[in-house]
Amino acid sequence: MKKKYTYYLLTGVITFLFITLIFINPYPLISINLKLTDFMMAHRVYNRLQSDVVVVAIDEKSLEEIGRWPWNRATLGSIVNNLRAAHPSAIGIDIVFSEPQHDKVRHLLMNINQELDSISQTGKVRKDIKRMLAQMPDPDTVLANSISKAGDVVLGYFFYMSKNQLPMFLNITDTSFAFSQISSSKLPVIKTGIPAMKQAYFPVADVSKISSASHYKGFFNMFPDPDGVVRNYTLVQTANDKTFPSLGLLLASIYTGMQPLVTEDSTGIASIKLLPSSGKALRIPVDNYGRMLINYPPPEYAVPMLSAVDVLENKFDHKLVANKVVLIGPTAPGLYDLRVTPISNALPGIFIHAYAVEQLINRRFITNLAQNPLMNVLLILFITIVLIIGMNRISSLLFLVKLAVLLIGFIFTVFLLLSFTSVVLNITYPILSIVSYGIVLSSYKYTVEEKKGREIKKAFSRYVSPTVVGEIIKAPKSLKWGGERKDVSILFSDIRGFTKLSTYLKPEQIALLLHEYMTAMTGVILNHAGMLDKYIGDAIMALFGTPLSMPDHAEKAVLCGIEMQTILKDVNKKLSTLNLPSISIGIGINSGDAVVGNMGSEMLFDYTAVGDNVNIASRLEGLNKYYGTNLLVSEFTYNQLSSKDILFKLDRVIPSGADTPIYIYTLLPDGISNADEFKAIYEEALSVYVEGRFYDAASVFAKAGNDYPFVKTMIDRCRVLNKDTWEGFYRFEKK
Repeated sequence: MKKKYTYYLLTGVITFLFITLIFINPYPLISINLKLTDFMMAHRVYNRLQSDVVVVAIDEKSLEEIGRWPWNRATLGSIVNNLRAAHPSAIGIDIVFSEPQHDKVRHLLMNINQELDSISQTGKVRKDIKRMLAQMPDPDTVLANSISKAGDVVLGYFFYMSKNQLPMFLNITDTSFAFSQISSSKLPVIKTGIPAMKQAYFPVADVSKISSASHYKGFFNMFPDPDGVVRNYTLVQTANDKTFPSLGLLLASIYTGMQPLVTEDSTGIASIKLLPSSGKALRIPVDNYGRMLINYPPPEYAVPMLSAVDVLENKFDHKLVANKVVLIGPTAPGLYDLRVTPISNALPGIFIHAYAVEQLINRRFITNLAQNPLMNVLLILFITIVLIIGMNRISSLLFLVKLAVLLIGFIFTVFLLLSFTSVVLNITYPILSIVSYGIVLSSYKYTVEEKKGREIKKAFSRYVSPTVVGEIIKAPKSLKWGGERKDVSILFSDIRGFTKLSTYLKPEQIALLLHEYMTAMTGVILNHAGMLDKYIGDAIMALFGTPLSMPDHAEKAVLCGIEMQTILKDVNKKLSTLNLPSISIGIGINSGDAVVGNMGSEMLFDYTAVGDNVNIASRLEGLNKYYGTNLLVSEFTYNQLSSKDILFKLDRVIPSGADTPIYIYTLLPDGISNADEFKAIYEEALSVYVEGRFYDAASVFAKAGNDYPFVKTMIDRCRVLNKDTWEGFYRFEKK
């Protein structure tokens, strides 16, 4: 009975601590919850509706064809004209034109005209200049006329939130003119108290000529969370004791024909509604700052996008734009409007506006209960009740299993709620509470109720081979980070043309092919006392002479490489029966000092070898493709062999990344009738080649047999090498 009450007491204490934590709500836990919610947002089930928004992107393609930004505003005017012809519902411009734009030629002519005015000059020159000026309209005028004709165009602007944010060149003493530029878009507000909100300091809007072309102006400021992620869309902003709409809110208002109404109280923004001409108002869920949680679609459901240059040249489907909201703005990385969002680390800001507009139009709002204290307390209490009722009289192991089921079930439920009801619950507090219950209560059950003392041993067999495990048992210090310098042989093998194979094989076929190949080759390596270091995609790295030292490691490595080539024939037969293509492999072997041991971390064991000799073995494997060989051995390995009859000296090279030339060796060609004669001829040719007598060397190489790929390689090389720059070896710059 005492144990039972202790269990209840521990459960109650944990519950009390978490309820207290909920009301404290420290930012680190808020941040963790935001990141978890971001992940679910990006991977949730999403029912894509037909998009009512289109983005006209100032993208890389447009910059390449039209020219670098900023463009002549007459060009943007042409884009607006072409869009107008497609009859969109509204156009939003996510760009601010805060300074007049002067065409250089037109500006020069105007200066000349003024000079002629000052000296009262008349005549043909004066008339020609005036005629030319008449034919060269002001870019701002062209854009303003296009906006005016288009009708429902929302012009973008932005706020400086405080005086400290103002650039040094802006010495603002009177903000009245700036606010007059955007006064036409201020919203009707019902005030039930004095809102405790930070007001924006200064708006930066379009020049008067452009600003006067449209009644609609919307700010496009974005306010990321403290971690730099844009999760919310600010719909309204107070400034100069007035309330102004965002670009997205105005566009949605025009599209739906519903007028925004803001209610403010002492806490800030109490509500934002869209009022129809008749019927029920649409209440937008916002926080006290007027922010709406953005319902980001997964990346594959992005809104449609048109390249600005295609719109300029009228090479777009007008049906894609008709009766939709069109947003014009930058997407090219060089235009610096990339934002971190839950679905992307570099999302152009124009798409955030687009998603917000789409959300408002389709009423796909997210109900955010993640920071609702009452909801979070109810979740903790629910978990507590489940623990008290269903998990008191069970073993610690079963307790953990059920707790894991509860944890997975909760996460899955939160995921489903987000996917199908757009409700966001706090996931951090419940997960932490379940984990805390699991640690404390299972520990209590494990140590007190069951009274069984156990020691948990670290298992290394899943990380390393049984051979390494044996070495570790004999020398536990080898588990520490680092290793020792040993004389070893390193073997690398790689499937030739695997990248090309993987382009037309199905994933399951690739997996089956690799399984058959790796299984066979691993067996060969282990049979020759080698240690399988790692699989690297389709490549294999093996070590000989470690962890157990052996004097004949070079011999074992070469014999292993030869048997791998032999066993490959059986592998290809098996692949044929599985309707898979045959494969060939290249093998590189080198011997010498390397640092071997645990090169991993305290968390992950990784027994391997590192050093220049390891790199040389890897490079030799890659050189096979240049010679048409299947196995290459360095001189350092060759010199340690007791039997060298089956190998011959192929070339003197510096592999990529190495500094010193080495001789490399390969297997004698299959079916050769007189091995000694072949070796004598080839090595004579190689000797002449190394001396730089390339014409003579080519003749001798030809005697060895023109049918061999490596002979053809050497002859071709002799024809292009220059004796004056020859150093006695061939340097490979590529792997």
